[in-house]
Amino acid sequence: MAFKDSHGGHWGLNMMDPGALGCGYKEAEIAHKINELMRSYTGVPDTSDYKATSVNQNLGNIVTNMNNFPGDYHISNHLNAFNGTANGVEVWYWAGDESARQMAEKVSATIAKVTGLFNRGAKATTSLYVIRNSNGRTLLIEWGFIDNQGDMNKLLPNLDKAVQEVVKLFGYTINSNNQESVIKDTPEIEKILGGIGMFIYWQPQAKGNISDGYGVWGNKRFHLNNGEKVKHFRAMVSNATGAACREYRWPRGSEQIKTVESFTELQKTVV
Repeated sequence: MAFKDSHGGHWGLNMMDPGALGCGYKEAEIAHKINELMRSYTGVPDTSDYKATSVNQNLGNIVTNMNNFPGDYHISNHLNAFNGTANGVEVWYWAGDESARQMAEKVSATIAKVTGLFNRGAKATTSLYVIRNSNGRTLLIEWGFIDNQGDMNKLLPNLDKAVQEVVKLFGYTINSNNQESVIKDTPEIEKILGGIGMFIYWQPQAKGNISDGYGVWGNKRFHLNNGEKVKHFRAMVSNATGAACREYRWPRGSEQIKTVESFTELQKTVV
């Protein structure tokens, strides 16, 4: 299995394609957070594209990346937008594939149950580019309507739990090894932060449940405010240690975050 977030392409202040806009949110940013949550719980490859300078190039790069990691399913994360009142979650699948239809129904129902979103169910298609051109099965999830504040109020506070329940449908087990690592507020934290202390921690932003990422390298920390920086930091840690980058997810203002920040200095330069 491989996961990707929608839209984006070239990231930064001048993001090539932010996707749908609504209620103060960008589709690409929320989809990226969903993607990062999915990857944190499964360890599957990221097949997103962060370099494209056009929509068509973005789609082509995504499909190429997906096809480099064949598997039973690929997941493409999106949010709908229409008229400000349309609402609910739906999941698109390749028309005629009964197994994909059944899985799409389960995914849509699960998200609806966890978040309280209206369940629009499984939707058949033969026209969506990423589904039509990918090897293996691809499900395209529309996680609610970004221009409906009611949908966003239901989705964002429950995003983490919804992602956990979705990945369980694909056979993943959420446990202490791939759910949430916790650094206890003890002297041992110095051993984690000093010397070979290299990891990423995530904290929810003040608005909604979208998380900010910070990379820690010894006594320095870096704000990883886009997908390219997260990817680069993970690669740096992996190259330096020979192992996957450790990642932790803590509540905003938690003692773990306060302790980490007391031992590290925020860097102004980009990693």
